[in-house]
Amino acid sequence: MTKIKEGMEYELEDGTKVPLFEADYNIAFDVRRSDAKGAIIGDPKECIEAKAMCRMKGVVEAYIGSSKDAYVVFDATRSRPFVHALHFTIPADAAKVRDAFDTNKKLKTQTLTLRAATEGRTLEHRRKLGKKRAKEIKDGAIVKKRSNQIREQRITRLGVPRRPTATITDGVVSLYDHDEVPSS
Repeated sequence: MTKIKEGMEYELEDGTKVPLFEADYNIAFDVRRSDAKGAIIGDPKECIEAKAMCRMKGVVEAYIGSSKDAYVVFDATRSRPFVHALHFTIPADAAKVRDAFDTNKKLKTQTLTLRAATEGRTLEHRRKLGKKRAKEIKDGAIVKKRSNQIREQRITRLGVPRRPTATITDGVVSLYDHDEVPSS
């Protein structure tokens, strides 16, 4: 498992910062119908999948974003004797379960998987691509459109507002903007 970038950290709800690494393995977890009881629609820390992840032994906190990024904070392990966070990606099948629950609160008990990020989905690679693109734009290059397809917004497609996104500032991934409170 590799550290994303020297000094890259994940901020917990209490303001504590823990080291952030890219996951080098997939993790499977069970989503149960009983998880639906306390789940909050649109809240990345209290959604159906985050609640299921937090039931796992050694998981301190889980953040399941609306796009493809998930962050899971683990207690000290044998390989890492300190609290640490891992960055995973959310595959389409897990995203469909999240979206189905957000729209109609129905859920079947099932096993889902968060995947280790591929080389092109790592935070470090995406940071480099973003810097390269910003430099090209600043230098006057023609901005390439990423897709001709017009995507519907989450509110239009599902009837549910977009989840708050994680912000990366000065190497710290923070999910806690105290001005923005998710609606339930």
